[in-house]
Amino acid sequence: MRNQSSREINDNLFRAVDAIKRGDIHVGKLGLLWVLKHDPRNVLAWLWMSQCVEENSKKADCYRQVLKIDPNNEQAIKGIKMLPLEKLGDLRPNQISTPIHPTESEIYLTHEPDIEDKYEDPVEARLEESRKELLDLSLFNKLLNYRTLKSKGLEIIDEKPEQIFRTLVQEGRSMYYLPIPDDKMNNKEGQSDLFTQLGDGERIESMFTQPDEEDDEGLPLRHTDNKLQTPYISSVLQKRLLNTYYAARTYMEEQGVNILFMTLG
Repeated sequence: MRNQSSREINDNLFRAVDAIKRGDIHVGKLGLLWVLKHDPRNVLAWLWMSQCVEENSKKADCYRQVLKIDPNNEQAIKGIKMLPLEKLGDLRPNQISTPIHPTESEIYLTHEPDIEDKYEDPVEARLEESRKELLDLSLFNKLLNYRTLKSKGLEIIDEKPEQIFRTLVQEGRSMYYLPIPDDKMNNKEGQSDLFTQLGDGERIESMFTQPDEEDDEGLPLRHTDNKLQTPYISSVLQKRLLNTYYAARTYMEEQGVNILFMTLG
C-alpha cells in the first residue's frame, strides 16, 4: 500500500464516494484513482469507479478487477450481466474460477497500446491516460453546465460583459454587488419577481431608481460604475455571498480545487 495507512485510504475513499453522491464526478474520480493507486485490491473503490466511467469497456475493466479479487462478488456479477454481450468477453461469471492477484500494472483501467508505448512504467502510462479521462465534457462539469442554486451563486443583471472585463482586468479596479431595494422584493426567496418575469432590458427600469445618465461615450453610468447589479435584496445577497465563499473555501481546503469563477457573456 506504499506506506499509506488503512485509515487514510478509507478516509479518502469516503470523501470520493461523498463527492460522487453529490454529483461531483470529477472530484470523486480523482479520489478513487488515489485509493486504487495505494490499494489496488480495494473492491469498493473499483465498484464505485465502474459508476464513474461511461464506456462499457471501462466498466467491464472495473468489474474484471473486482472479480479477480472476489470471484463471487454479486454486485460485479450483476453489473457484468447488464453490459452488452459483445463487451463481456472473458467476464462471464461461469468462466471465472479462481481469483487472479493483480499486478501493479493492472491497477488502472485498460488503455490504448500507443499510450503504453510512450512510457516504460505502466503505472505512469495509466496515470497519463487517467488525466485525459478526467477532462469531463459532460453535464456533470459545472463549468459547462452551471445552474444557480437556491442558497449560493449569483446572477448579475443589466450589465455589459465588455465593461465588466475592462473594469476588473484592464483597469484592475474592484467591483461590488448592488442589491435591489427591499420594497422591490415580492417573493419569499428574496428575488424580485421581475427577475423571472421580464427580460434584462425591461426589469432594470422597474427595479432600480438609478437615473439613466450617460458618460462621454454615451454609455449609461450604471454600466461603467463599479457596482454589479443583482436581483436580490441586501440580506439575501449577503447570505448568498457568504454561502458561495464558504463553499469555495471548503473545496480549496479539502480538494485543492478552486471552483470560484465569474462567467461573462
